[in-house]
Amino acid sequence: MRVSTSIRFLLLVATGANLTSGAEVYTQFNGQKTGDNSWFDGTLWPEHGVHPDQGDSVTMNNPDTYCNVDTGNARVLSLTVAESATNVELEVSQANQLLVDSNVIVGENMGSTGKIVVGQDAQLVVGGALAIGGGGAGNLQVKGGKVSVDGEFSIGTSGSVELTDSAELHVQGNHLNAFQSYLGNNQVVPNNGMETYAILDVTKNMTIVRGTAASDGGGGGGGGGSGTVRSYSCPASGETVMTYQEGDVLDLAKSSNLCTLVEVRSAGLTGSSVLGLKPVGRSYSGNDWENYSGPYGASPFDCSSGSSCQISPPVPPE
Repeated sequence: MRVSTSIRFLLLVATGANLTSGAEVYTQFNGQKTGDNSWFDGTLWPEHGVHPDQGDSVTMNNPDTYCNVDTGNARVLSLTVAESATNVELEVSQANQLLVDSNVIVGENMGSTGKIVVGQDAQLVVGGALAIGGGGAGNLQVKGGKVSVDGEFSIGTSGSVELTDSAELHVQGNHLNAFQSYLGNNQVVPNNGMETYAILDVTKNMTIVRGTAASDGGGGGGGGGSGTVRSYSCPASGETVMTYQEGDVLDLAKSSNLCTLVEVRSAGLTGSSVLGLKPVGRSYSGNDWENYSGPYGASPFDCSSGSSCQISPPVPPE
């Protein structure tokens, strides 16, 4: 498999939504792709004469319309792109940001068609749930930008997600099975013809990078190989990245919360193209580390020491 761009699937810790009172409701936007279309042009929001802002609820439901967050950062309470209308598109263009404190729906009802495009270095940050194709046809295109979702991420039967040009999709917890089905149904398409990527079902994550061992940030030290023992505890939040050589022993503390160990094949730790993700094992509720099925299923954890478990990860087949 050849990969020309990288797509990173990471985990975000949920944060509480920051809401304001006195909200307005917006249901009309009149921008056109070939004409005026800026989110910040108040004349295109005829109900209020000003663009929506923090605390406002927005339903973009005029057919054949296009809106561009093009000159800065926008923030609203909730957003629906195409409740019942067709051909409704919202773009967050280069280096700009749209923050939605609660939920986003793209293509809500049967017969509707909506699209969100997140351009190069742009961001869509969703404090609640993101539904692509609620009951209609919804499409999310992340073209070198980043989408972060604090709540549930779902794709309807007529929904799709396209990730290109080093796109980042950040989701959290309890989505592994759902994303595997989305990938299997080609509802999530990572770049052009790239093979399946895993979405990690974790609240905390430790990643091991196959390659030459280096400084690892986890207390294991440099060097490596020939039975070197590297000790780690699951991070309080986010992710710990460690490198290893074949023959190293990873000594992992048992975790009270769900913690997953994942192998990443990549050309390096920074700015590299991720070539594959393989779940290795997990620990939760203070229990022993246990293996996932797959290339590491034949390498069980040794938990005889009591408070931690050890594994010596082999280099799995390509």
